[in-house]
Amino acid sequence: MTDQMAFADVVPAKQSAATAKRIQANVQDLVKRVVADLSKLETDMSKCTKILCAEDVPERYLEGHPFGLIADNLRFAEKKLREVGTPVGREKEFNTLLRAVAKARSVAAMNDSLVRQRTIVPNVIESDIDLEGLKTLTARNTQRLIDQVG
Repeated sequence: MTDQMAFADVVPAKQSAATAKRIQANVQDLVKRVVADLSKLETDMSKCTKILCAEDVPERYLEGHPFGLIADNLRFAEKKLREVGTPVGREKEFNTLLRAVAKARSVAAMNDSLVRQRTIVPNVIESDIDLEGLKTLTARNTQRLIDQVG
């Protein structure tokens, strides 16, 4: 049984036009509020992104940050929304909500990555690889990929 079939079982078959309009207005209002909250979250995290990209980042921005947890939770919500699928007749609201979740998740994941880049010491392996040769090889392969795509 799909979610839409289950919804059809709950909603009376002969729903009045007034009730349908009220439900539509409630859904639109709920989506607007959620999108506004997600937009505020995205804006607040974007302010942190600017700070995290600075040369000298205050220590308080690197310790106990919630960005990874926020990204994971938004990733989970996005996945579940996609699994449920777009409700018939609610495509616009659904896509607006999904887009807001994805944008906030993206900023949270970027901030988490920026913090990890500053706090995790990479494993350095000594090597006798010719670095100039490696740079040339990388540039050549990058150009090949650009030529293939373009």
